[in-house]
Amino acid sequence: MPKEQEHTGVFVANGPQHALGEGAFQLMVMEAYKRSCAITGYRVLPALETTYIKPVSKGGTKTLDNGILLRRDLRPLFDLGYITISEDYTILISSKLKEHFASGSAYLKYHEKSLKAMPERFFELPNKENLKWHRENVFIK
Repeated sequence: MPKEQEHTGVFVANGPQHALGEGAFQLMVMEAYKRSCAITGYRVLPALETTYIKPVSKGGTKTLDNGILLRRDLRPLFDLGYITISEDYTILISSKLKEHFASGSAYLKYHEKSLKAMPERFFELPNKENLKWHRENVFIK
């Protein structure tokens, strides 16, 4: 079982199954993705945001495999279901994006492309069950 270390009142995980405080979660996701957007590879840290694949409010966990680092304009599109990721880490863009937003076609270049940045350690990779949940429950078909 991975060890836990208490640090400033928040448990910091050394493995995949430990719930993290929000600040620790954000920092560890940023580090796991080497401060790069998973979709674009973009590396300007102030323009990147972490998000949950399966929100905590929907039963998701504050674990590394439930987090992803995205460019600031892509995060709400992912959260709202205009972007999702398949279990083989292929990016899917909803056809409704262009329909709902005139300039949405700018994002179609990412459709069916592989993620540009991913964690190296297997237990930090996006959880495939959570990716499936996102595609089935959030993604706009």
